[in-house]
Amino acid sequence: MKKIAFDFSKNDIFIDTDKKLNKKERDFLEIIKERHKEKNEKYIVFTDKELRNIIKDKESIEEFLDKFLKRRIHLKLIEKEEEIFFSSFPIFDFYMKSNGEYKLHISGALTSLKESGIFDDIDLLLILLFKDKKSFQLYLTMIKNRNQKKFTISKEQLKEILGVGQENYERFYDFEKTILKPALDDINQLTKYDIEYKKIKNSDGFTSKIVEVEFIFSHKLSPLLETETINIEQEKYTLVNKVVGIFSNRFIFESKLYKELLKNKFYYNYEFLKSLRKMKLGNPLEYKDETYKINVLYSEKGKESMIEIYKKN
Repeated sequence: MKKIAFDFSKNDIFIDTDKKLNKKERDFLEIIKERHKEKNEKYIVFTDKELRNIIKDKESIEEFLDKFLKRRIHLKLIEKEEEIFFSSFPIFDFYMKSNGEYKLHISGALTSLKESGIFDDIDLLLILLFKDKKSFQLYLTMIKNRNQKKFTISKEQLKEILGVGQENYERFYDFEKTILKPALDDINQLTKYDIEYKKIKNSDGFTSKIVEVEFIFSHKLSPLLETETINIEQEKYTLVNKVVGIFSNRFIFESKLYKELLKNKFYYNYEFLKSLRKMKLGNPLEYKDETYKINVLYSEKGKESMIEIYKKN
């Protein structure tokens, strides 16, 4: 698919899905998303046992997969109030069973749309994992303003974006508790961004009303990236290996780290192991010696982790 000239920050994108996923389908999609993101292969393999552990009831595996096959994503791009692109596609095209294994062939549309150049920040599989469509609408607004570290929006505009009537939730507390916080929890849990917000009142009085909301957001990897930039400028390291992916547990992540280090002829030593044992979930770790600089970030399940290996020039 050729590149689509679409300015996402100035135009609109509408993404809709069929009815909400049930718990089984969400668990299944989370695994699909994780495996697809790590390897980016054309198909994903599940054993009969894995699928049975997800389904857990009397429904047959084939019945479950057939229903899931009918799930579709509907995508529309709007430019100057005119539709310039529309697509409707399933999550995977078909599946095959052989020797107790199921091969699920990921929809070619997902790869094609990724190559279009407008989905660098939007993971289309992520859309289905949001618990509410309001979460995705708020997420789109965040992405549109991602080049600013913070931005302010009026309460009226925020209600419009989230599809809430202006006459509803007159008290901001009710709107915040019922609509805003659940949407932000969704975004913070599932995406690579951390979003915080501040309430802005129209005056300093006790009875002052909240009229605007300031959103402050950052990339979860930004502390690591900022550290890299400073150190590279000062010490002139060359990046020789980089891995970004989602790992289901720390053991799998450290196994991947070990393999990548061996490829670059770095062998674990006491100082490195001591540093690795101190690594905390979600906090960047940096190790340096006379030859190597290693940046590591291990994130919780469903969020991106990073391994970067540098050699001194």
